[in-house]
Amino acid sequence: MKPDGQIPDILTVVITIAALLFSAEVAHMVGPYLLIIMASAVGASWTVKRQDKTTRIAALWYFMRVCGAAVLLTGFLSAAISGVHADLTESSLLVPVAFGLGAVGSDWKLVGAAIGRKLLDVIDLLFKRGGGP
Repeated sequence: MKPDGQIPDILTVVITIAALLFSAEVAHMVGPYLLIIMASAVGASWTVKRQDKTTRIAALWYFMRVCGAAVLLTGFLSAAISGVHADLTESSLLVPVAFGLGAVGSDWKLVGAAIGRKLLDVIDLLFKRGGGP
């Protein structure tokens, strides 16, 4: 436990484990990336399962691309979300954002279509209630 009695977050745990393998300075640099890779790998495993039957090499390549994209985008998206929601910190968003990126995989067209349908439903609801122009 932390000295103030709070339970440490998952990033602190990963950094502490990484410090057993690396120096403390390196662990602070590597820890967030290890956490992102772990979270995106879990999400990507679901995505690979949804894919059509393919070769193991093709599935591994797809898995690596999804995890690589999560490594590249998670920090940016976490910072953007924490900028909009001040009560959320970047480190607290690493796991859900990386997992979400991994779980979506290459199905962004489906996600965009679902969001578009919801937006159209909201707009339709606003106009039916008389809230529109």
